[in-house]
Amino acid sequence: MNDDLLQGYLARLESGEPLESVLAGVPAELVELVRMAVTLRGISSPLRAAASVNNNRRRLVAAAKGGKTMSDPSHSPKRRIWGAAFLAGAAGLALLFLFIVVGVGVLLSRKSLSESLAQSPNEVLLWNPMVNPQVSVLDAPNSKMAVLRETRGLVEIQTGAGSWRGISAGEMVSTGEGVRTGPLSSATLAFFDGSIVSLGSGTEIQVSKIDARQEGARVIQIVQVIGETDHVVVHSDDPGSLYEVIAATSFGRAQGTAFHVSVSSTQTINFMVTEGAVAVTNAGETIVVSAGQTTLFDTEEPPLPPASYFNGEGEVAMIGEFWYVAGQTLLIDPTTVIEGDPQIGDWVTFEGRSMPGGVRVADRITLVHRSVTNTFSFAGTVETLGDTEWVVSGKTVAIDAQTIVDAQIGETDLVEVSGIITAEGVFLARDIRLVSESSGSTFTFTGVVESMEPVVWVISDLSIVIVGSTVIDPEIVMNDVVQVTGQILADGTWQAETIEKVGETGTFDFAGVVVSTEPWNVSGVPFDVDDNSQIDDGIQTGNRVRVQGTVLPDGSWLAVSIMQYDEGQRHAIHFSARVESIDPWIIGGTEVTADNGTQIIGEIQVGDLVAVKGNLLPDGTIVANKISLVAEASGCMLATGTVAGFDGTAITLDDGRVITLTPSISVKGTLELNAAIVFETCTGEDSQPILVSVSVIGQPDTQMPAANGSKVVICHIPSGDLSKAHTISVGVDAVESHLAHGDTIGPCP
Repeated sequence: MNDDLLQGYLARLESGEPLESVLAGVPAELVELVRMAVTLRGISSPLRAAASVNNNRRRLVAAAKGGKTMSDPSHSPKRRIWGAAFLAGAAGLALLFLFIVVGVGVLLSRKSLSESLAQSPNEVLLWNPMVNPQVSVLDAPNSKMAVLRETRGLVEIQTGAGSWRGISAGEMVSTGEGVRTGPLSSATLAFFDGSIVSLGSGTEIQVSKIDARQEGARVIQIVQVIGETDHVVVHSDDPGSLYEVIAATSFGRAQGTAFHVSVSSTQTINFMVTEGAVAVTNAGETIVVSAGQTTLFDTEEPPLPPASYFNGEGEVAMIGEFWYVAGQTLLIDPTTVIEGDPQIGDWVTFEGRSMPGGVRVADRITLVHRSVTNTFSFAGTVETLGDTEWVVSGKTVAIDAQTIVDAQIGETDLVEVSGIITAEGVFLARDIRLVSESSGSTFTFTGVVESMEPVVWVISDLSIVIVGSTVIDPEIVMNDVVQVTGQILADGTWQAETIEKVGETGTFDFAGVVVSTEPWNVSGVPFDVDDNSQIDDGIQTGNRVRVQGTVLPDGSWLAVSIMQYDEGQRHAIHFSARVESIDPWIIGGTEVTADNGTQIIGEIQVGDLVAVKGNLLPDGTIVANKISLVAEASGCMLATGTVAGFDGTAITLDDGRVITLTPSISVKGTLELNAAIVFETCTGEDSQPILVSVSVIGQPDTQMPAANGSKVVICHIPSGDLSKAHTISVGVDAVESHLAHGDTIGPCP
């Protein structure tokens, strides 16, 4: 086989030349190989993020517990490749696949290296893994470049003023290039000095300057156009070092720091600091935001004074001008971003600012999953079909215009029914799906379109095989958010039945075989669980399960329920509702029979929320196998503050709040005046907040001082001579010029 000839055809494909144009001059013996290469180009193997229940900013928890501020994304599990399964065959064909993969890899490596060589030829040669196998392809090769260490969904790069193209983990970014993420997507960019920036969904940045040297003056400058970024900045002892984020008309500068930057579509800007301090300048004024603080402003106003921030998660109890979540009252203002249309009873995450007087202003509220109260799911055989009611295994369920019913369901078919229990005790179906007796391996999920090859589409990292019967919305284009339904075949291929364009939020629902439970992986798809995920008992590797959950804004999947689906092990009915009576058992308006074989888990009383698992008798009677008390902690909140006083039993914060300590509460770190702390409170059964922990995250001598009126404290280093360094206060208008000459924000060490 002519290797050079094949390399030439692959190079033409990579340059963007259409497949049919390339095939016009390909010898007959190479046509099939080139077509295989096209298929393989559509099959990605990006890295999955480590388990993250809420969002990147919850790394505050790790800080509070003395852990790292950011998980190492290099240890994230890889997503299994699916679309290539249909190509498997004889051993000789497998060897051909290997040759193509190596050929495409070599071509991409040559392209990446040739572009890098133009930037810094000497350093790039040292990075080549063929020369230095100790260097990871997920490490930046030199100080002039950064590497995409982790991607999820659609991530693109713009070189210079050129067009955008897709990019995946392991590719390089250099000065003057842009990176952006699509909906339900995220990325992590790592610099040579170890600093990291993580991009959330719908985010765009431009890398203005990179000289991330590990010794000497490190210079990294990032322009954030829109979206959410998290930064972990490695400390540099060199006074000339600069790490700067420019957001619209403002900029924030940090030394060794962890912080978050948000730029909304209306150009509202937010800097939030979890470690160290960031000097934020806008409209001619500079403030210093220290650990545990945040500031919010628009492009025409100076930054608001730093305020303590909070974040948490919990159940929504009230909606309106004020929301009541996790036992906390949150003020909603015009800048509050609410994602996913959460309703009363739903579980959400939230974050915001603590204002003077103890008022908490919510900056963002995000739906995690819908309420599990008064919900049901069961498997059974269809007995009768009607316009407003069905009977399934003796149980009558109501249907309405919102009920989603699989096509071609008939009497005697095995179906899975899920829905809600109304206040009148009616089982109202929201979804009725046909169950395959042989495998039950169906799927429905929401994702972002990353590639659209003739045979294989890549949607949110999953390779989906397209066949002649697949029904595809003709308006779908690259980057669209779509809902996909289909079957997981016996060989592991995910084959699409329908692909429809939908909104930017969604759910997933699929049945497959358990690959592992720590971490969870079903039919090759990793997903996260949290304390609120409802998981059937006794699930093991090899079991068939149904997984339902929510696609979070960053594209990660969070399971709401995992139900065992093996024949003989499937729960005939599973629902959660409140207990109205115990003798007899009436739960959610439905009478439940408990006999000698029924397990009662917990000290259940009338009014408690319980989960029922049992069987349906032919007459529709529910016989419970297990009735379990469901914990109803309404959520927890992490909040920050600055110590204004401490008498050994109570901490007074600078905004007037008082935290009372008890012997059971341990304080991590040394409490001092002006120390930054983070404390966690959870709501108890009586709806009263309970203090869980207190941790010091910043001592006074490690934080930059706040600007004093129109003055900013800096360390002045004449002519770069550290022996002459001394602390001075300068006007805000002079800060820029001092920093340009090597001075630094804050007092000299």
